[in-house]
Amino acid sequence: MRRESDAVWCGVVRSSARSASVGRFVRFHLAPGPMGAEQERIERPTPHSRGRVLSPIRRCAMGDPTLRLDADDLCAMMADFGPPDVVAEDLLAFDDKTTPARPRKAQWPPVTLEGDLALVRDEESGLRCVLPASALRACRTAALAVMAARFLLSPGVVTVSLVGSGTTARIHLLVAVHGLPDISHLAMYRPRPTDAPPVTPRVAELLSRAGIGLSVTTRVRDATFGANLVILTGPGLPAEGLGHLAPGAVVINATGEHPPPALAGRASALFVDDPGRLELPGRTALATSSPIHLRQVFRGEHPGRSLPDQVLLVDLLTITLLDGSLARRLHRTALRHGRGEVVPG
Repeated sequence: MRRESDAVWCGVVRSSARSASVGRFVRFHLAPGPMGAEQERIERPTPHSRGRVLSPIRRCAMGDPTLRLDADDLCAMMADFGPPDVVAEDLLAFDDKTTPARPRKAQWPPVTLEGDLALVRDEESGLRCVLPASALRACRTAALAVMAARFLLSPGVVTVSLVGSGTTARIHLLVAVHGLPDISHLAMYRPRPTDAPPVTPRVAELLSRAGIGLSVTTRVRDATFGANLVILTGPGLPAEGLGHLAPGAVVINATGEHPPPALAGRASALFVDDPGRLELPGRTALATSSPIHLRQVFRGEHPGRSLPDQVLLVDLLTITLLDGSLARRLHRTALRHGRGEVVPG
């Protein structure tokens, strides 16, 4: 007989606007798994089959209970755990023959993609989670950008220029604010005044509490002027280019597009997260020295910066990758903090 005290309560989970309920408690039990291991088991209603052939995500929604997360949920969780460290651990786990472009099967939990929805199953608990694939990709890319900045920036105050808009830019902003110390100012380039501002009132309040100055401009040159960390989330840069770059600046290309040719001539070194992808059509090495693998920098095998005034370019080539390990960590963090909506079977 299992006692009620054996249950682990995971807080109130937000309901959708279509639901008549305000919130619900989701209860998990620790049940013995294979070989005596403890695993989580969710109390759920009996699934009903309608005899139709459904996609994995639809089958998931109609079978086992599923945690649905949206972009706002992911943004709210950026302070609850360290995505840069999680992504760096995964990058360091690869060897020379196994890169993010060619992962080992057991490296990450499998992610099923349907449109812009990604489904991941936590193998330990058996629970499922559906979240926006674009937001998951942005979380991973932003984490890599911050990790690279930690190693490549010169010591001192950090002024950030974020070129982009929408949810992707907001995720990059939040990961940078929570992951980088000593940020004094953040300048954001918004391509069009009609674009949704990536700085919501809640984000503006976060920046104010952290003592970080904020400016938003529709001229990219104004946003990048004097910044020593420039993050391009794109896609596409205006014809005017980036403008003046401060000595010692780190420019991170997270657009998925080839970096502007003018930038290649100004960069003293090129860092990439997967050199193998430079061989793919449309991706060629820039007119700099041989590209340096970020993994070498993270491991301490390469010093990163050799001179304080060097302008360094980081070209992130794996921005389309769906990181199952990160998705699983987001899933577990959401359960701990009561984020998302549980869709019963």
